[in-house]
Amino acid sequence: MELEHAIGFSGISAGLHYHPNGQDYVYPAGGCIVIASLSDPHNQVFLRGHDANITCLSMSPTGRYLASGQAGSNADILVWDYPSRQLLFRLSEHDFGINAVAFSHDEKLLVSVGSERDARIFVWDMASGNIVTTQQKLQATVLAVCWGGFHRDVKRRDTTSYLFATGGTRMLQFWVLNPASGELVASKVEFGAPVVRDYTCVQFTPDRETMVAGTTSGDFAVVHVKTRRFLQSIMACTCGVLSLCTFDAGVLVGGGDGSLLFFNSEFVDSAKQALVGPIAGLSPLAGSPASSGYYNHIL
Repeated sequence: MELEHAIGFSGISAGLHYHPNGQDYVYPAGGCIVIASLSDPHNQVFLRGHDANITCLSMSPTGRYLASGQAGSNADILVWDYPSRQLLFRLSEHDFGINAVAFSHDEKLLVSVGSERDARIFVWDMASGNIVTTQQKLQATVLAVCWGGFHRDVKRRDTTSYLFATGGTRMLQFWVLNPASGELVASKVEFGAPVVRDYTCVQFTPDRETMVAGTTSGDFAVVHVKTRRFLQSIMACTCGVLSLCTFDAGVLVGGGDGSLLFFNSEFVDSAKQALVGPIAGLSPLAGSPASSGYYNHIL
């Protein structure tokens, strides 16, 4: 008996990834990663190694690596070499579950965020699998993480430090990492007036000057990266913002109510499509330029 095709998707946030080879897309199903062909529905590869459900999945910018985290007491992170489909590292420092993982823009680092009980951040060296730094005893539950390239100085010149952002329960924060010393410095977003939100997803715009963060309230926050200041809140949908994609022309928003919305570079709602079911994942179409706006989704 031969398996023709496996159907299933875990529905986790940021769980869909188109590969830059233009031929494959990747998503989690239960405890395994599925690599599927765009042209042949019978061509599927299953990466197995977890002993519990996958809770987060990330692909490196060139598609060289995949990283997945799981629920449960083991809470391992598995890092895969995409071309060979081989396991590179099993990272086992977290306990009680992983909420989010993300690769840096140059693929040298991986950041992982533990569940509420774990309450830790680790940054890993992708050349060796060793720990670069860690942050213990987080004050709030982190649900999403995203890199913002190299940290810029006051004249907006790249430094050797890295920048990433985290969002979660009533928390939106920037982190600056010195990879040589392991120093990790946090700075909270300055809201001015009190704003109470739980953040589900975070993304930097391509120019790295702005960060957007979706919320369970159905709006998304716009933050100026240089000043760390909240600029505005844009209402998008009901049932929460589950996914975001940024590109030169604007932002795509996937809602829990099935709304797929496009906001232009001025954050004006320019197009909307109503779909059936929550939009848990958005990914740029492989091979298309960032400014083209060609995207796909999975429900």
